[in-house]
Amino acid sequence: MAAFAFNTVDAHGYISSPLAKFVDESIITKYVKTITADVNSAFGGLKWDDSPEANVATFTSAFVNTGYKSLRDMLDQQVSDCANTRTDTSPVDVSGLTVMKWQNDEEQKGFIDSHHGPCEVWIDDIMVDHQDDCVAAYGSGYPANVKVDFFKCSGNCILRFYWLALHEIKWQVYKQCVAIMNNSGMQTQTEVQGTVKPADMKTEVPGTVTPASTQTESQTQSQSQPQPQSQSQSPTQVQSQPQPQSQPQPQSQPQPQTQVQDAVIPASTTSQNDSESNYGCQNRALRNIEDAPTHLANGAKVNWADNRFLRAFNEFAAGFQRND
Repeated sequence: MAAFAFNTVDAHGYISSPLAKFVDESIITKYVKTITADVNSAFGGLKWDDSPEANVATFTSAFVNTGYKSLRDMLDQQVSDCANTRTDTSPVDVSGLTVMKWQNDEEQKGFIDSHHGPCEVWIDDIMVDHQDDCVAAYGSGYPANVKVDFFKCSGNCILRFYWLALHEIKWQVYKQCVAIMNNSGMQTQTEVQGTVKPADMKTEVPGTVTPASTQTESQTQSQSQPQPQSQSQSPTQVQSQPQPQSQPQPQSQPQPQTQVQDAVIPASTTSQNDSESNYGCQNRALRNIEDAPTHLANGAKVNWADNRFLRAFNEFAAGFQRND
């Protein structure tokens, strides 16, 4: 009977999911150790024999003056390892879990109703949950579901649970650890940061290389729009396609009517218009046969391209021969 009473008093709970592994399985629900307010001067001189809820309020207000960064920081100084739990076992896959389950099989409860006090959950060095009063937050439902973001674990990690029950002057310290793994967290990060798409998957990301069989935009436009009957190419075609290797050249292009000043044309070349002498001839005074001797005697510049001068000179020369 005494043994049964002892087990009932010490039956406070354990991590059932992900399931913890224990060094001594006969004491899986027992607290690790007890401490008092003497652990820190900030707790000294305060009333600790009040109701469990009042003790929690006193602890919460005094904790900010202790210098501890967290409940873990405080309790790790009291229990450095994982107490009665093991972390050298095969890790538990938590990829499908969203909560940690805490339960007391003897009393069919989660947290014991009277054991008010703070608790924390850590994944490696990341705090994933903190409650000033674990019983008030999660109750005594069987089991208690403690919220945990298991995606904080990528690969293999250590889950740590801390709980300090303040219902008595001697505070009860609970600490349990579980080796866990979460490959889904690693896969999710890989998919977000560097997902490899199959080769046949279409993408609309700028800079996509168009397959060789795909027509370019300019070619598609040139095929979908009717082309003029002439051989001239559109500006798009000129830029995107090479020029034909051989093009017919014009047979004979007429000379422009306006000639550059002082240009010399061979005597055998005929002008298309007599009016061109009005622009290119330097001996503008020569207009008939009577002007030829005077024009030559004065040493004026002769422009043999002037048809009128040629005709006047020829007539002058012919008349000179007749006189002889």
